[in-house]
Amino acid sequence: MRCSPTDRRSSQEVMQNDPSRIWIRTQKLNDRYIAIFIKDNGNGIPTQIHNQIFNELWGFKSPAR
Repeated sequence: MRCSPTDRRSSQEVMQNDPSRIWIRTQKLNDRYIAIFIKDNGNGIPTQIHNQIFNELWGFKSPAR
């Protein structure tokens, strides 16, 4: 996914009109377990990298960082 600078979600105008949000909800399932639900309104993960996100050796930064 490529965006031009005017299309970026992080632009000031977009952030003012539709600020980034993260919702966190917890639920007690029983005396030993809870559930944690996390939701955001971000762009999501590009389809091209879906098969790599759980690869422990993969990341956005180069190995030198």
